[in-house]
Amino acid sequence: MIVYWLCVVGAYLWGALPFGYIIGLTRGIDITKVGSGNIGATNVYRVMGVSFALVTFLFDMSKGLIPALLAFHLFGDLSIAQQWILFLSPIIGHCISPFLHFKGGKGVAASFGALLGFDIRFALIFAIVWGITFIITRWVSLGSLLGLWAAFAVGCYLLPYTPWALLFLAAFITWRHHENISRLLNGKENRLALPWEKNG
Repeated sequence: MIVYWLCVVGAYLWGALPFGYIIGLTRGIDITKVGSGNIGATNVYRVMGVSFALVTFLFDMSKGLIPALLAFHLFGDLSIAQQWILFLSPIIGHCISPFLHFKGGKGVAASFGALLGFDIRFALIFAIVWGITFIITRWVSLGSLLGLWAAFAVGCYLLPYTPWALLFLAAFITWRHHENISRLLNGKENRLALPWEKNG
């Protein structure tokens, strides 16, 4: 049990590492003070370009992926509650980071990684819904929210129990996007241009 709780704390701290902020500093940029001020891949893309955004996304995705793999595939004697606590810990760490005065990102990439580590079917549902939404609207935030709620809905159908942790995750990430939701409702949310659209 001590090992488990050490893993939970370690997962939280791993999730709390602000990779987007660190990557920005390598180029002399404080990503929290430019663009939207967010440390996630979308803001890194807008400020620093595709390659830096991709690295940020992969690191942030690994925050959720590694603890989820531990919880659901490597630790064989955990209860469902213990598995989901470990699943959620890095996402909360990313959003409420002690390294950023308990502020942080929106948690989407970390959530996708966690879904991928839990069950690839959930990650695929998220990716498909996100992709379709983004292609139609160019709104990253809307795609992310719809993708997470779709993953919860699929969980209710596929899992032999109600996935309350997925409900918490979708609600938590929705709360993290409250400013985006306000802009969406007011028609002021920024759309994300792809590289060739920027240059065109």
